[in-house]
Amino acid sequence: MVQVEHPWQNGPTELVSDALECLQRGSNFDRRFGFLLLDVGMETLFKTFLTMPQDVTETQMSLKDRKGAVAGNFPDLLRAIDSSAGDRLQGHNLAHVRHYHNVRNKLNHQGDGMTLTCNQAVGYARVAVGLLDALLDVDLTQQLQTTCQAAADGRRTLGEPRPPVYPDERLGSLARRVSRGPRPSRYDPLRVLLEEATQGGETRVTLSYERIEQILGAALPETARRERPWWANTFGNPQAKAWLRAGWLVDGVDMEHEQVSFRLSKKAHYPGFIAELLGGLKAQRPGVTTARKVSLQNWFAFSAGTPGFEFVWTFPRDPVLRVELYIDSGIKMENEAVYDALLAQRIDIEQAVGVSLEWERLDEHRASRISACRPFDMTTQMDAREDVIEWGVDTMIRFVDVLRPLLGGL
Repeated sequence: MVQVEHPWQNGPTELVSDALECLQRGSNFDRRFGFLLLDVGMETLFKTFLTMPQDVTETQMSLKDRKGAVAGNFPDLLRAIDSSAGDRLQGHNLAHVRHYHNVRNKLNHQGDGMTLTCNQAVGYARVAVGLLDALLDVDLTQQLQTTCQAAADGRRTLGEPRPPVYPDERLGSLARRVSRGPRPSRYDPLRVLLEEATQGGETRVTLSYERIEQILGAALPETARRERPWWANTFGNPQAKAWLRAGWLVDGVDMEHEQVSFRLSKKAHYPGFIAELLGGLKAQRPGVTTARKVSLQNWFAFSAGTPGFEFVWTFPRDPVLRVELYIDSGIKMENEAVYDALLAQRIDIEQAVGVSLEWERLDEHRASRISACRPFDMTTQMDAREDVIEWGVDTMIRFVDVLRPLLGGL
C-alpha cells in the first residue's frame, strides 16, 4: 500500500488499496469482496473528511452539521460531502458513488443470486481512487492501473498463476516435523508451514480446512466454518497471530468450498513488531498509556499527555524504525509555534535524549515532527529484530521522559 503522510489518511487508503488488490486477483469471490470493501472505504473516506478540522477542509459547513451527517446514513454522508467539499469535487460526480452504493445494497440483499460484472468493480475502483485523491490527497492511480490491466487481461492476478493448493505429501511431512517440537500455540504448526513456504520462495498458498486440521492435529472450531471474521487478520486472535508472525495475510476465504488463501506480505509483520514495542514500553513505564490494540497499520500512536501531541512508532517507506513526536493541534500556526519553542531548546533536548534528532517543521503541511531513526529492513534483517525492538523501546522512553514535561509547560 502507498505510504501516507498523515495518520488520518491511513484508514480510507488502506481500505481502497486492499480492495484494489482483491480486484486484481479476478475471481468472482475476490471481485465481490473487493467491491464491498470499496464501499466501506468510501464511507470511511467521507466520515474522515467531515471530521477533519475546518481550516484543513476549508468547508463552510458547521461542525454540528458535519457531525450530524457522520452519525447518519450513507445518503446523509453524500449530501454533506456535496455541501462541504466545494472545489475539491470538481470533475467528480457523487451520483456515481450513489449508483455503486445501490449495487452494493443489492449484493447484500440478493447474495449469490446477483452477478457482479468486472466493469462494475473497475468502475467503482476508478471513482474511489479519484475521490481519495480529491479529498485526502492520496494518489493510488498506479495501483489502479495495475487493477485495470489485470481486469482487461482476464487473469487472476497480473502476471501470476493461480496459487496452488499445497500437495498432500508436503503437508504430511510438515505435520510429522512440527509434532516433534514444542507447540506454544495450537496454531503454531500453521506458522511453521507458512515460514517454510517463504523459504521456498512462495508468495501465495491455498489450504483447505481439512488440510489445516491435519497440520494442527485437531479440528478447527465451528466458528471457523460459520463466521468469516474468524479468519480476519486481527492480531489479538491466536489463529491470526500464527500467520501474521510468519509474515502472511489471509487473502481470501471460500466458505462454501472451505478453502483459505494466504499471501506473503510485509504488512503482516507490523502488528507483531508494534505489540512487542508496546509491551516493552508498558513493562518499563507502567501507566504511560492505556492504548493496547494494534493493527496492520505501519504506525502506532499514543497521547503525549497534551491534546494535539502524540508519540509514534512508524515503519515509513524508507527501511527504518522511526520514533517521533508528532505535533498536530489542528491549527498550523499553533503547531509551528510549539515546534519553534522546542527547536530553541534543541541542544538540551538532544543531550537529554542521547541521540541526534531529525527536526522537520513540514512547512508544506499542517503538522510538524521531531524524530529519531534506526535502519531496519524487516524483509532482510529479521535476525536484528530483538536489537531493533530494544532500541525502539529505549528511545521511546527517552522521548516520553524528556519531551512530555516540556509539552506540558508550553
